[in-house]
Amino acid sequence: MATYAPVAALSKPPTTMSLTEMVNLAGGVQAYQQAQQLNPLAVQKNTAELQRLQQLMPEEYRRAVAEATRAQT
Repeated sequence: MATYAPVAALSKPPTTMSLTEMVNLAGGVQAYQQAQQLNPLAVQKNTAELQRLQQLMPEEYRRAVAEATRAQT
């Protein structure tokens, strides 16, 4: 007959988290969430760059828009 060890003897107590670790984790989560949001200054800069390129290369811009439209359908 097989010998079974008690389950409680095989389990480990849960690891604890210090207050410092909790604060660091919360800070990391907040930084991650902020990185996912759009930065208004970056959006403004990219919009200005797009407008500049539209003026410099209107035909290439129209072709890129047409390709993007075809890719979405």
